[in-house]
Amino acid sequence: MKRAFYLETFLISLAVLVLEVSYTRVFSFKLVYYFTYVIIGIALLGLGAGGVLVSASERLRRTPPHTLVLACCVVAGTGVLAGYLVIALTPLQLFKMVMSGLDRPGLLASESAKLLGVLLSLFVPFLYGGVALATIFSRGADRIGRLYAADLFGAALGCVLVIPAMTVLSPPGAVYAAGAAFALAGVRLAGDAGGSARAAVLGLGVLLVAGAIGAPLLPDPVRDPVKGTETELIYSAWSPVFRVDVAPVGGPSRRSASSSTTGRWARRSPSSTETSDRWGATTTATAPCRSASSRRTPGSRSSERRAATRSWRRFVSAPSTSPASS
Repeated sequence: MKRAFYLETFLISLAVLVLEVSYTRVFSFKLVYYFTYVIIGIALLGLGAGGVLVSASERLRRTPPHTLVLACCVVAGTGVLAGYLVIALTPLQLFKMVMSGLDRPGLLASESAKLLGVLLSLFVPFLYGGVALATIFSRGADRIGRLYAADLFGAALGCVLVIPAMTVLSPPGAVYAAGAAFALAGVRLAGDAGGSARAAVLGLGVLLVAGAIGAPLLPDPVRDPVKGTETELIYSAWSPVFRVDVAPVGGPSRRSASSSTTGRWARRSPSSTETSDRWGATTTATAPCRSASSRRTPGSRSSERRAATRSWRRFVSAPSTSPASS
């Protein structure tokens, strides 16, 4: 009797969606939110390339489907386990590379090589997920409707679960949870394959679950230096939208709050607020002194809002200056 891969299809699709969305937050923190589109592109490329490989490779088509799908689940889970560490710990200076251009060919070559390594680490789980799904669909043409329904249900549930997963586990923890879903997709197939395969899949799953639960112990993604290099943080918190870091700047009475998604930070002291964008342009607003008995009327609050809006528009329209190279 031919095996129906409904559960495997469901779990692989769920894992792909959770991994894709979670990595958008990691890269937004590490670089900038524009890399959201890179993540989407790499995910689509991996899934599409997996289908092309299955279609073009006679060797893959001859491999028994349960063996090939199991191997893909193991490699994809391993790719998540090791890939996050490569992505998090590889320092990138893409802004410096872009601003230097061809004037510093050594920097261009080294940063391009590191970026390629990071993108390949990101690509591996999506590629093997694509190979697994293409294998399942090509071997199950007689029940493609039910398989496609399982694929859609898995993807839909992944979209629903990724926000609470990033809220509870943090985006790096959600990345490892997606890897655990890849490993879980291989458990039933590993049981049919024998003891060594079962042990490998279970061991991989335990490591990935431990990474998801112990996300605070995972290494933080190394940020591009242009986004700041604070190391002693007073407060740090991930959310599904951004991560906020608070670090001491200029003495105990001052604090720096950094929204690492946009690269914008704010320094606060008792009398002023200084804001800087990621290129180093700054503006300072000094809080006026008020007596304890002073009260703002609705008209004064409206005037203050209009003045703040005008100041903000002047700030964001001002030409930015890049920081000096170290």
